[in-house]
Amino acid sequence: MSDESPIRALQSSTRMLLRDAVELAELQLQLFAADGRDTARKSAPPVLTVIAGVTIFMSALPLLLVGLAYALVELAGFPIWLAMFSSAVTGFVIGGAAVLVGLKWLRPQLEIWRRSAGELKENIAFLKGELRRTTPDDGAPDDNPPE
Repeated sequence: MSDESPIRALQSSTRMLLRDAVELAELQLQLFAADGRDTARKSAPPVLTVIAGVTIFMSALPLLLVGLAYALVELAGFPIWLAMFSSAVTGFVIGGAAVLVGLKWLRPQLEIWRRSAGELKENIAFLKGELRRTTPDDGAPDDNPPE
């Protein structure tokens, strides 16, 4: 017969589980912080490129498209409505391509969060396994809990 009462064994197991849970939570937060720093460092150039591209695109677009439309009217003899429409389509294609390139460049930088997600999944699985155990000594699941 054990020297420990069932209550003491339960308290001891609960303390050990809580200590492990707190330690895992602390390590998970450290990993999230490290991933955040890595993401911020690696993502800065593509994010700044996207912001700069969108800003320049938005500020230059009206002038560029009106100039293109007038060029089509003067040089190619387009009717004004067709020149304006052609100019707008050209602007949308170029702007959309710039945004897609920036987003494609940014996507690999966001993959680093998969490391944190994987670690979190492993930590949750560990805690679930620990919760299924009755005491640290027997390691067997408690199929018949007391009523």
